[in-house]
Amino acid sequence: MNKTAWEMVVPRAVALAAVTLPLTLGLTACFPRVNQLVQTPRIEVEETVLERLNPPGLGVEAGATLGLKLRITNPNPYGLSLNRVQGKFFLDGVETVGVDLPGFAVAPSGSSSLKTEINLPLNEATLSKLIKVVRGGSVTYRLDGTVTLDAGVLGKPTLGPYTVLQGRLENMPLLAAPNFRFRPDLARFTVGFDGLTVEIGLEVQNPNVLGFRLRAPLELKIGGQTVAGASLDSVVAAKASGISYLTFRLDPLKIPGALLSGALGFSLSGTPTISAPGFGEQAFGFGLLTQGSVQRR
Repeated sequence: MNKTAWEMVVPRAVALAAVTLPLTLGLTACFPRVNQLVQTPRIEVEETVLERLNPPGLGVEAGATLGLKLRITNPNPYGLSLNRVQGKFFLDGVETVGVDLPGFAVAPSGSSSLKTEINLPLNEATLSKLIKVVRGGSVTYRLDGTVTLDAGVLGKPTLGPYTVLQGRLENMPLLAAPNFRFRPDLARFTVGFDGLTVEIGLEVQNPNVLGFRLRAPLELKIGGQTVAGASLDSVVAAKASGISYLTFRLDPLKIPGALLSGALGFSLSGTPTISAPGFGEQAFGFGLLTQGSVQRR
């Protein structure tokens, strides 16, 4: 007898009991079986970058930030949300920090792209590994933990612990020299009993992922001739900028035209050297840093 015929001859009360009993058990005692209907989403790393690294001892907040671009693929025929990704983050097999990533939704049988950041506290071991990356080396990483899903009526299973994602941090760009921008609003020259004083405000821009201390002996040139010198000493955080103030004193008799015109055209040259704890020093060649005109005030 086929199923349809069997349902027709079974008394109504018996049929109702036969349907109700398995349904009740499914809602109460069989939740783990429901979990088996949910396939684990795949989390792949499309890109990893060291966003910034500020070593301790510079006078700015120390720490490092990794940027991750992830591709999450949902193999299930229904939409779901990854409510929470929790775990421990490792660099070259050494645990560095606990991670709690924000949730995100994924379409049925689809994929989504997500950008997120992981902030790493710095100790000696972590700093040495990241400095190796800045110098052109590489380190491996992985996130071991759990993923909590929201699959609607199929429940909210927690998957893991397992290796949620892993990859390699490498191919960092070479360190570039800082950029110097003359700020006319922060510059002036004055004439007093002790001679002519030139004050210049420089905006120092750090294009690198590494925060550093910047030192540079500078030469102030007017009309192509060096007329005074000063030293620059400044700290600039990773991918940030700061203002440095310089003071030059010179003999006004060497530039009499400035006293008459009230303006002083100049150029500033030097040899910048950057340094950071754990990194050492790197010097850049001597050259023109900036130029402009200073008004008498």
